[in-house]
Order: sequence, then structure tokens, then C-alpha cells
Amino acid sequence: MSNMSCHEAKRKVYEYLGEELDEKAKQEVDGHLSSCSRCTEEFDLERTISK
Repeated sequence: MSNMSCHEAKRKVYEYLGEELDEKAKQEVDGHLSSCSRCTEEFDLERTISK
């Protein structure tokens, strides 16, 4: 489980998708996404749009 809030995860979505996060930050986002279906849905939508 991640201590990252939904707000923090959403702020990092573009850096995450652009592979601009360092490994620690990426793991924090991944941890949040594994426990938050709402953010996972939003990240999946952004990933689809950004392709």
C-alpha cells in the first residue's frame, strides 16, 4: 500500500507516462495505483489519450 494521495498521483501522471520519474517516485505511483481503482482508471485513460 502507498502513502501517496490521489492528488499527488494525479500531479505525476504526465511525468509517469513520459517515463520522467526516478525509480522511487515510479514505485510510489505504482503502489498507489495498485490500491486505488479510481486513479488506475484515470491513468489508463490518460495513457490511451497520450498514444
